[in-house]
Amino acid sequence: MELTKFNQTKIEILKLYEILEDVHKQLNIDNFVEQLEYSKTALIHDNFNVIVVGEFSRGKSTFINAILGKKILPSSTRPTTTVINKINYGQDPTYTIYFRAESNRRISYQEFQNLIVGNTPDIDCPEEVLCYQKHLEFTSTIEYLNIAYPLPLCKNGIEIIDTPGTNDTDATREEITFKFIPQADVAIFILSATQIFSDSEKEFLKNRILSSDIQKVFFVINFKDRLKSEAEESDIIDYAKTHLEAIVKNPKIYLVSSKDALNFKRSQNGETVEGKRNIIPENLDATGFVELETDLEQYLIDQRANIKFQKYIERGLRICNELELNYIELNKKIILVDNDTLEQKVEAFKPLVTATKNIVASELNRLLESFALSEKVLLTKYRMGLEKIARAAENAVDNYVGELYTENILKAVENIVAPLQLILHNELSDLKKLHLEDEIEFSINKLNNTCDNLVENFKEELGITNPEILEAPLSEMAINDELYQRDINLFKNFMIGGAIIGVIASSHMLVPIVGASFAMFNYFKYEQKGELLKRIKLQINKRYYDNIKGQLQDFKKQYKHDVELLLNILNDEIELKIRIFDEKLKELESEREINEVINKQKYENLELQSQRIQDIRNRLKNLRWI
Repeated sequence: MELTKFNQTKIEILKLYEILEDVHKQLNIDNFVEQLEYSKTALIHDNFNVIVVGEFSRGKSTFINAILGKKILPSSTRPTTTVINKINYGQDPTYTIYFRAESNRRISYQEFQNLIVGNTPDIDCPEEVLCYQKHLEFTSTIEYLNIAYPLPLCKNGIEIIDTPGTNDTDATREEITFKFIPQADVAIFILSATQIFSDSEKEFLKNRILSSDIQKVFFVINFKDRLKSEAEESDIIDYAKTHLEAIVKNPKIYLVSSKDALNFKRSQNGETVEGKRNIIPENLDATGFVELETDLEQYLIDQRANIKFQKYIERGLRICNELELNYIELNKKIILVDNDTLEQKVEAFKPLVTATKNIVASELNRLLESFALSEKVLLTKYRMGLEKIARAAENAVDNYVGELYTENILKAVENIVAPLQLILHNELSDLKKLHLEDEIEFSINKLNNTCDNLVENFKEELGITNPEILEAPLSEMAINDELYQRDINLFKNFMIGGAIIGVIASSHMLVPIVGASFAMFNYFKYEQKGELLKRIKLQINKRYYDNIKGQLQDFKKQYKHDVELLLNILNDEIELKIRIFDEKLKELESEREINEVINKQKYENLELQSQRIQDIRNRLKNLRWI
């Protein structure tokens, strides 16, 4: 399916949503108007997220520029500042900082360049070191940089996420792992043909990507232009395939030259490509990009479009069913009910609605109390796990044996800490299943039964026999709805990036080390062992011990927020059903004196809107991709 077809399908869904809004207008109701407006906005801005990961000096920035066909990101042989960049479509080039706690701020292109590349300080110059430390402290307040640019690729709803080197601080690795990779539709792992698949890359792949159940990975080997022969190219691919197949089933591997691809595209766009080393190839095939871009677009459209559109199609069908069954059919039946007995039926039904409201309130309170008890258990487990990880990190420094390179010491700490973090996540996930899932399922079943009883009594009181009226269960409306999927990940993805355990990757846990940061240690490679280990251990203690209190506070705050949000969603869904009954009761009371002519007009309008709904339903079903 091409992107053109994708956009045509999106436009068709938006048109059908607009027709549904007009049906609401013709029926003089607003039950789902807000939901339709929210869904239209979400559909318009629903992007394909492509995340690019890799270590320093793998050519990530040049690769992204080559994909875009434009030199947008600065490239440098030095490690750039650890800031996440999001690239999406905009009519005019803009650069915006999104802070973790402050309002976003627009910056100039030169400010963007300075922020990304930064200036490497002279370690012997205290002023430069202090300036660099302030620069790092400022970048630690940034959640991400947004780059809007009039790029044809991004115009089709594709957002590219550029990440710092995966061999940067462990805080950066955690943010990439627990926040951005789970949001991605596809990940591109950049490797180097001159240093193929290092141990640290292997560890990041196993412990940070595959452990998150992320199987949507394209492996791109960069610097094809540095290889001297086809035989050498074949050897590199075979080597990568052999080592990747031990970890990943059927890995997708591409050998490319990002620099040559970028030069070719810039030349084709009429740009002047200067520099003796900037060779322009005869065609794009020679760079390896044609196969990669073809497969990437095919994956984005064929594999992900179904999922992205399916939720909007199913939501539209659900609204059609709700309108047809809960309003149109109900009102048609009401028109036919004998007005002489209507008042008695209404009065008999009012106590049932009141009783249902009381049951709902009681059950939501019980669920809140249960969550409060679970919070204490999870909080205790989380604190103990963080303390254990902190001790392990400290011991890793104390027990370190090897060359006195800071990078090696930090890798040793990472190799100890990463598995413990995963164990903690898994243990917390198991606790969640034990303490929360049964309670949630019990409450949903009870609320569904309560609604079913109200429905049955409503049918009985009004003499309605249609078994399909008012029978959409809460499990479909509250739990599987995209709003719940997007905002309450704590109950669906408890281990990876979810709202409860997602605090492990929250801003507190990801705050860079106060002062010089781990990146600064690369300038102190050959200090005496005792002094070096002492300094690193001090930073390790700040990194792990000092932040535990803040992490626990964030956990409690996030847990409370997500529990309240879940209960609000459940409450909103049940109130929507009850409101239908309340509105019907009021409507029935006010319409007892309606004359036959008005009833006939209303009935005809209901028939007309029913036909429109049926047409919308058929068109939505035809959009389902098999």
